[in-house]
Parts: sequence; structure tokens; C-alpha cells
Amino acid sequence: MDLKSTTVRAAVGAVILLAAGIAGAAEPPSAGADLTFSSAYLWRGTPLNAEAVLWPDVWVSGYGFTATFWGSLELTDDLGRRGRFTEVDYTLEYARTAGPAGLTLGFIRCTFPNTDYEATSEVYGRAGLDLGLLEAAVTGYRDVEAYSGTYATAQVSRTFAALLLESSLSLSLGYGDAKHNEPYYGAPVSGFTDLTATLDLAWAPPGALGDYLTLTGSLGWSRILDDRLAAGGLYAEREHTWGGLGISVTHVGE
Repeated sequence: MDLKSTTVRAAVGAVILLAAGIAGAAEPPSAGADLTFSSAYLWRGTPLNAEAVLWPDVWVSGYGFTATFWGSLELTDDLGRRGRFTEVDYTLEYARTAGPAGLTLGFIRCTFPNTDYEATSEVYGRAGLDLGLLEAAVTGYRDVEAYSGTYATAQVSRTFAALLLESSLSLSLGYGDAKHNEPYYGAPVSGFTDLTATLDLAWAPPGALGDYLTLTGSLGWSRILDDRLAAGGLYAEREHTWGGLGISVTHVGE
């Protein structure tokens, strides 16, 4: 067994053990599937694909744990891979709330079929606080396989109802160390990576159908902040906007 495999297995085990140590009463089991169209694929301020993609996913959740299988399907020939999946992710996380505070621990395995990119894995932790008018959260990610880099975000968001829609407006600030930024931005320097703003909308049909079905929409804007990262040579532009539409189906157990 090589060192990378050992590290990944240890990271998964650590997430499960930490979650089990604080596990308690939680919501009943549920499962669902989502299908989202996005005009572009932006990740940490970087355009992994500047043209349209389709994101299907399925998930199961119970007792605080959630397992998700997610993919990114190319819809254009921008990258020469129309109709092919170029990313498939597997995520396991545990979330717990206590009053206005919340804690999430997770592991994500990222694979990149039909590309030359190396698969990698990250562990992450998120601490959030409901402040009433706003919700605040800090999230840290640590690559435990390919790059050994660290990335973190600080986010504020507000959820509100408008015109029969459930809406969420969020603003996040990202920071990466040199090991994270070199492969993803092309510059081996630490610094603030991206500022990202998103507006998410959700509408559930009236009646019983609304218990299972939700239609979603989103608008987003992001900008690579650090001039050294923007000049890293991997991306022609530092600022991007995008939009998306989706449908979600959810079933909650007894």
C-alpha cells in the first residue's frame, strides 16, 4: 500500500471517528437527486469550464451523515469533451447543530475521467453561526493526496423569502497557501484567492408535490483577487459571471 492510499484511508477514518464521537439525535433518513444546468463551472474563482455544463448528483442522508455522488458533464466542445464526464466526486460528511451554532466534518474524493488531471482528496471542516439577520461560516480544506495544500473561506449569507421564492444571498472570501495555489492558479504564492457572490433561488410547488420537488435557479459572480494569482498564466480573465437552473427531488423517511 503506497503512502497516498494510506493517507486517504486515514483521513476518511478520522472523519468517521470524529463524527461518531459527537453523534447524537439527528433528522430522520432522507434521499434525493438533483440535476443542475450551469452556464459555466467556476471553482474557487477559477473557470474549470467557461461554457455550459450539466451537474447530476444523488445523495443519502441520515443521523447527521450525508453521502453524495456528483458529476460534471460537458455540454459543449470548449474543452473537446462534449457529452463526457470530466469530474466525478464522492463526498462523505457529518453535520451537527447546537442552537445557533453548527459544525460539519467531511471528506471529498475528486476524480477527473476523460482528462489528464490527477485525482485527489480533501478533508474539510466548517463552523457556522446563525446571527439572526446573517449567517456566518468559516471553512477549511486540506488536500491529503495530490497537492498537500490548504484552502479556506469566510462566508456571510442571508436567507429570505421573496415572491414565493426561498432566496439566499451569500458572499465568500477565499485564501490559499502556496501549495494549493501553484497547481490551481499557476503561482506558488500564498494569498487571497477569490471573492465570490451568489444568489440562489428555490421554488416548491403548492400542495403535496412541494414536499418532494423543488425548482432552483442561481446567479454568480467571482473575481480572482491576488494580482500574482491572476497573472499565473492559467486563465485569460480574472472575473466571471454565470447562471444556473435545476430541479431537485427529495424523499424523507419516517
